[in-house]
Amino acid sequence: MTFFQVLTISILSALLVVGVTAFWGGRADAHSRWAAVDDAGSHFHHGWGNGHGWHGRRGWPVCNGQRIERAERMLAQVRDSLELTAQQEPAWSALNDAVYAGGEMITTACEQWPQDSQAAPERLERVETMLATGLDALRQVRPPFEEFYAVLTDAQRAKLDDLIRHRR
Repeated sequence: MTFFQVLTISILSALLVVGVTAFWGGRADAHSRWAAVDDAGSHFHHGWGNGHGWHGRRGWPVCNGQRIERAERMLAQVRDSLELTAQQEPAWSALNDAVYAGGEMITTACEQWPQDSQAAPERLERVETMLATGLDALRQVRPPFEEFYAVLTDAQRAKLDDLIRHRR
């Protein structure tokens, strides 16, 4: 499976599971976080976290600065691992721009919702908005990702696929 397929399935699955969980359980404040699976490629193979549910080390809130910091770390790790050439830099820059623009879309969606407790219809609306925003962001990232992937050498593609698959 390609990086994009794994990323798409993982993000949409995590958002759906988390959205339904957030809608049906608890409050929409700091104690009931919007979470996504930390390891996008894991498909929950480590369960809910370190035995502590979505709040364990394997889970992380979508609507806070951790998302941005994590994206920056992942992008730096990919760039360092692939040893990009000067000819590959424009495609890498376009991908970075798309990732950050997608992140801004999610940040904007997060900011439009109050963090205090909401009635069930409002919570469901938030779930719908976050899922739609996540899908829009993913659609924005896909073309530059495909262009970036196309300029990689076979060895770089294999390294990226392995990096994403195994998170090493």
